[in-house]
Amino acid sequence: MAKLRSVLLLLLVAFLALAFISSASAQNNNNNKNKNNKPQRPKPGFNPNRRPIQQQGNRPQKQQRPKPQTQQNKPNLNANANSKVFTTTLPTLGKIRGRTALTDWTGKSIMQFFDIPYGKAERFKAAEAIAPWKGILQAHKHHIGCPSIQNLVKFASLEENGVDIEDCLRLTVNTKSLEGNAPVMVYVHGDFFYDGDSVEAAPGYLLEHDVVLVSVRYRLGPFGFLSTLSEEMPGNAAVTDLILALKWIQEHISAFGGDPERVTLFGQVGGAALINVLTLSPAVPMDLFHRVIYQSGTALSPAFITDSPLASTKEIARIAGCKSLTKTDSLHRCFNRMNATMLLAAFSVHGENKPSLSAGAYGGIQLVIGGPSGILPEHPGRLLAAENFKAYPTLGGSVKHGGTFMMRDIFVENLNESTSNAKMTGAKYIDTIIEQINGDDPTGSWREFAEEYIFSEADIKNGSFKRLTPGLIDLCSTIALKNPVLLVLQANAKKLPNNTFLYTFDYEGELNRYATSDDEAVDVPFDMGVSLTDENLYLFPWPRVHMINANRDVKIAKRLVALWTSFAADGIPRAEGVPAWPSLSDETGPYMHIGRTVTFGENYLDEYSIAVQEVKQGYSLINDDYYELEAVLRDAFDRREKNPSKLNVEEEEEDDEQEDEEEEAADNEARGQNLVFIAKRRNYKPAKVLSVQQ
Repeated sequence: MAKLRSVLLLLLVAFLALAFISSASAQNNNNNKNKNNKPQRPKPGFNPNRRPIQQQGNRPQKQQRPKPQTQQNKPNLNANANSKVFTTTLPTLGKIRGRTALTDWTGKSIMQFFDIPYGKAERFKAAEAIAPWKGILQAHKHHIGCPSIQNLVKFASLEENGVDIEDCLRLTVNTKSLEGNAPVMVYVHGDFFYDGDSVEAAPGYLLEHDVVLVSVRYRLGPFGFLSTLSEEMPGNAAVTDLILALKWIQEHISAFGGDPERVTLFGQVGGAALINVLTLSPAVPMDLFHRVIYQSGTALSPAFITDSPLASTKEIARIAGCKSLTKTDSLHRCFNRMNATMLLAAFSVHGENKPSLSAGAYGGIQLVIGGPSGILPEHPGRLLAAENFKAYPTLGGSVKHGGTFMMRDIFVENLNESTSNAKMTGAKYIDTIIEQINGDDPTGSWREFAEEYIFSEADIKNGSFKRLTPGLIDLCSTIALKNPVLLVLQANAKKLPNNTFLYTFDYEGELNRYATSDDEAVDVPFDMGVSLTDENLYLFPWPRVHMINANRDVKIAKRLVALWTSFAADGIPRAEGVPAWPSLSDETGPYMHIGRTVTFGENYLDEYSIAVQEVKQGYSLINDDYYELEAVLRDAFDRREKNPSKLNVEEEEEDDEQEDEEEEAADNEARGQNLVFIAKRRNYKPAKVLSVQQ
């Protein structure tokens, strides 16, 4: 009963925020007594009964491939062990109070200035600059982040107490000297457009080198992306935040020892997509930045773009209680009257009710094409094809098994955690992945690609889920991550052939963000491998705990940090003991394998089927322990069914609630102008732009 869960969540938040829907709260009060509606970040077909690993019991550790090992996390005390608060005066800005800290490996002293305001904005409107502060700015501790569904109840409480939670356009600066002229690295956080925070960018690793690290907060969720393609709600507000932050950096970073002529943007997944938009948009002034790094994402990732946002905007308005949904003026008035928590709650309910595209996107959190914002006049694919973009020295790539993140949710939500379904064929499994990750595929381009490069004929006709798992993971990785990155780098290399560098991150260390952290570890029949955003474990100390303890992991972290910071310094990525990194001189290579050792490949399309290739080499992402346990449980169930009187077994409660049959099917407007751009092998004709029917 997804609708009931949604209503209850909305009522809880509305009560905390003293919103204007108290009458609805009273009406549903009886249904709310025995529910624990802790707000969750919305996912495709959100399932509150997802089973955590801890509930599944212990299994024998039979491993076919090296797996990340769970360890007791140690508190990250290093950053604060010798911290001191100090006050200084910055030219053009004024007095500011900061904090000292130490780097993680050599204990170098650094200065941190948290959450410096760089702008302010009316709801849904473009950000505007603000005057320098008066008095002493208290920048020695973090302020509240931008409103997000990750901390919905917390934001509700703050707003109830009179805090303007939308006043969040701030950035953090980490530097070793106020007198230097160091290259500047600006981190744009991800993963998707509804989550993440600038606190991810802890400086303990990167500031072992001579760089200034800046991390930016921008508006999230509906505050940064909701749109009616009108002057009142143009969309792409978050991009205007980033543009304003970059202008602030150009004007003031020299006061922190940074070089405004050497600014490098880097980010993961959604953050990388936003960076890519900054290179594509005609609304971005020249010389705000000079180099870019894409980690597992670009604006070509299907999750992040729409040209028809109105349907989702109306649905969010309906959930929030807006009476008139037909006129945009009425929508604007309603959205602007409601408090921030009410808008967040309605967006959260919308996300729970609506199956997502690309395992992380649905209406209200996508970049919009067209409209008065002027950010994206056309689809990013068309801008790239027409070479209507600014080329920058670029470093980009993806993790080896990024598709496991998406496969995890698809397995739970779309396949109902079933590894055996008589109605499913190999072809149907493939079609399910394409639909969930890319949306419509009317020309059959992705299906053709999958059949030719990933799956055998036997897989397609008779393949079981277990047999197809490596290929399905590859298909997720390719559509959502690897292909979008390659296409952007290919286009950039045409303009800057000597300054474009491609990589794959292959290192599977002791820890894995999605398999061993507190980030929703889920029991699924496959390992997470080198999963989405794992690069960041080796660029930043985890904000909450030390994630790296093994010597081998530290070695990889030092190598990755050296590559990233040297690229920021002069555009040439290099590290001690690593061969010179050749630029992308052909359509698909060369590219660097960043693993236990560094090697180079010639055809990046080989990475599109890497999990399948690994099976042939004796490694597999398939979790045999899962299937062994499943077989034991199935056998026990069969015996109980045959001899119910001989077994003293209590009735188990059903794991999943029955979905409301009358719940209207989710609309597909978020797919919008969904263009398919598939990279081709060198001995095939060049990549074509294939329009998908709307």
